[in-house]
Amino acid sequence: MTNPTEGTMEGLHDLLAERSRYESWLTQLEARTASTPLHVLERVRADYNARLEHVTTQLRGRAVDLEANAASLRSRLAALASEEDARRDERAETELRASVGEFATDRASMTIEQCDQAIASLAGQRDALGSELARLQQVLVLVIPQEVPPAPVAPPAPEPIAPAPMDASRYHTDSILEPITSLAPDPEPIAPSVGSSPSAVEELEFLRSVVNNPDSGSAHSEFQGDLVQPPVLSAPRRAPTPMSTGTLSGLRDPLRSVQGDGSLTPGNMPSFLKDMPTEQVKTLKCQECGTMNYPTEWYCERCGGELAAM
Repeated sequence: MTNPTEGTMEGLHDLLAERSRYESWLTQLEARTASTPLHVLERVRADYNARLEHVTTQLRGRAVDLEANAASLRSRLAALASEEDARRDERAETELRASVGEFATDRASMTIEQCDQAIASLAGQRDALGSELARLQQVLVLVIPQEVPPAPVAPPAPEPIAPAPMDASRYHTDSILEPITSLAPDPEPIAPSVGSSPSAVEELEFLRSVVNNPDSGSAHSEFQGDLVQPPVLSAPRRAPTPMSTGTLSGLRDPLRSVQGDGSLTPGNMPSFLKDMPTEQVKTLKCQECGTMNYPTEWYCERCGGELAAM
């Protein structure tokens, strides 16, 4: 009895061989482009392409059968693997029973040999079916075009949202400044200065009223009486140092023209002394040496004697 899978594979192999032959012809045809008329080359190329398309169509038509055969081979491979595992377990169990003395050596050896033959047969069948399944999968890759997953479509960019027009009547300056003023720190209290105390202000107002009101002489005098005048400190007057004779001679020369007792009068005063202020003229005569001194002096500038008040 002929295996349907073998018949299917033989027909597929024929189709695949024919497809490979047409592809080789087309490749060689391109090498004859320079030496062959163009219209002849195009006619032969079209014939080969048509044959190749026909074989490809036949292969695609049998893709369903190929898928079914591949599924059958997978199930058979799974059954062979399961049976092979069972034979291996039987062999291991026989060895164990023989080692403890349950089975005789002859019986154990015969059972182990049968298991080894079965395992070898199952492994051979499994290898053959695995190779056949690999060929079917190669054919399926050639026949069934691989679907290219579509490129992911980028989501459309969101349209910009236009800002809503602002209604100026809904917004007021107070509502805008309210959060700003609420965030501003509270002003620190200003400490009152000494100059702005109530007592200083009252005293200043009182002084202004006294100065601006000339009739309040009594109040002004009372206020001045309350104020303590600071004492005037004066340094003791230092006695004049006696001057030399040469220095005093120059000072006495202008006074040599004074007549009588040496006192100056408006009639006998020199003309250059008339324009000078009175306090700059020496009108006080010393009773001891006769030297003229300023009327403000207490002691004679020559001898140091005490001047009598005129």
